[in-house]
Amino acid sequence: MTTPMTSGERLARAEARVGGTLRAMVRAHEDEDRDTAAAIRLAATELEAAEIVAAIRRGRPLTVLLVGGCAIAGAATGALAQKAVDNYKVKGVPVMAPLGVATSAVGVFTPLSFSWRSMLAAAGLSFATGAVIYSKTTAAAGGMP
Repeated sequence: MTTPMTSGERLARAEARVGGTLRAMVRAHEDEDRDTAAAIRLAATELEAAEIVAAIRRGRPLTVLLVGGCAIAGAATGALAQKAVDNYKVKGVPVMAPLGVATSAVGVFTPLSFSWRSMLAAAGLSFATGAVIYSKTTAAAGGMP
């Protein structure tokens, strides 16, 4: 018979799974980096290598659209989240705005690809902006002015 886990043990187990997932993502990105480096090294001409680098710098069109879509979704979600809490503010700051800033921080500091980090940063900052815009354009129902 097994003894039930405490909440601390469950949390430690969940944190270990998240850490394992992040390490796997880092390894996958490192593998992709090595493949890209090999492709550049094996390029027949300097022009061909420069084209590979330029394509990496530009990004894929789908990625650009996804970053824009995340920004739009972030702004709408931020406004709706601020509305859901009755436009509550603490010392004039919409209570939902810090959630967007936290999401942007995750995008900046996690070991993800540039496109994922861009999407998180765009969505997070837009979420905070959506909450602020809703807060400024709507009368507050509660909280401190």
